[in-house]
Amino acid sequence: MQKRLVLMLAAAPLFEPAPPKVDCRALDAKADSSGTIIPDTGSGRAVVGRRRVPVYSAPDVACPMTGVFVVRGDALYAQVEYGGFTRVAIVPVHGTDDNDTIAWVRTSRLRPNGRGIVPGNHSF
Repeated sequence: MQKRLVLMLAAAPLFEPAPPKVDCRALDAKADSSGTIIPDTGSGRAVVGRRRVPVYSAPDVACPMTGVFVVRGDALYAQVEYGGFTRVAIVPVHGTDDNDTIAWVRTSRLRPNGRGIVPGNHSF
């Protein structure tokens, strides 16, 4: 009887249910409408750490953008924060791609750099 119990326990992890699928488009739309908006004047962000940072199409690790990442020195401008992620515009500073990329990055991998999309000091 003891041998049967050991076999049953060893096989148990094989039958765990799969995690639920994330609807990345719906989550992106929800985060866009209910996240915290970051003003343009203080939107500049710098990458924290030495390794490249993965980016996501929505604020969830289940929504990776394969082959896309940011590194120190990339020009990033934050737009919205939601659930530990920040949506950023990635402005190419090197390479041949002239298009900005909009993606989500873990907020913990970013820090404000004192820059913004709108230059200068504005009083409203």
